[in-house]
Amino acid sequence: MPDAPLDEHHRITTKAVYTAFRWWWAGNMDEGATRIPHLKTLIAELRLKGHHIETIGGRTWLYRHHINLDITLEVDEWAEKHPK
Repeated sequence: MPDAPLDEHHRITTKAVYTAFRWWWAGNMDEGATRIPHLKTLIAELRLKGHHIETIGGRTWLYRHHINLDITLEVDEWAEKHPK
């Protein structure tokens, strides 16, 4: 079932989520990179919407989410050209 929620132990770093968010923003928003929300703002919004986020060992993790495989390579290529 592709639309089933991921199990509660599945996690991804918020850094990886933010990289994918920056990729999406660059392709969909007119304001450009100067107006992109900061990582802390994105994390705060995710928490407000009820997503499980916690910091473990110096990394912040978002649970029950992943980046779709069909965009992973494109995001990685974009991130190499647009380092933060």
